[in-house]
Amino acid sequence: MLVQELSCIEVLLNHLVNNTDLNKEIFADFTSTLTFDTKKSNLFNVCSINNLIRNYDGRAPFPLVPFVQNGTIKGIYDTPTLAPVIDPKYAYDEALFLKSVVEALKNDNYLLDDDNSVFVSSEKVETTLPQVWLYRLSEGYKRRISDI
Repeated sequence: MLVQELSCIEVLLNHLVNNTDLNKEIFADFTSTLTFDTKKSNLFNVCSINNLIRNYDGRAPFPLVPFVQNGTIKGIYDTPTLAPVIDPKYAYDEALFLKSVVEALKNDNYLLDDDNSVFVSSEKVETTLPQVWLYRLSEGYKRRISDI
């Protein structure tokens, strides 16, 4: 895990355990609350990545085409969200796209950016995963939604 994200956990724990002022704790380790908030959001991405890696087995528990295009899973996430830009070679093979993304994530071939997205880059895939889309993907596999 990245150093600043670990510092974010430390700040939150100090605040909770010692009942201290959160802003005071933030400014002890970070130059601004914006930096702290960015790193805190990155923790959310790290959790989503870990959940996805742990629960992904290649069998899609929901329809892949609408999900890859707009992040929707009928009855669970009905409102579209930003989705990653997909390389044309995966235009008709969403399963292979997701397999390549998960493989890259497993191999730590990603960066957490300042917009709270995850930039994935490997020999097989290069894309940016929006935070909400990534969360929905990880939750979809975690829940093993079978009746959709």
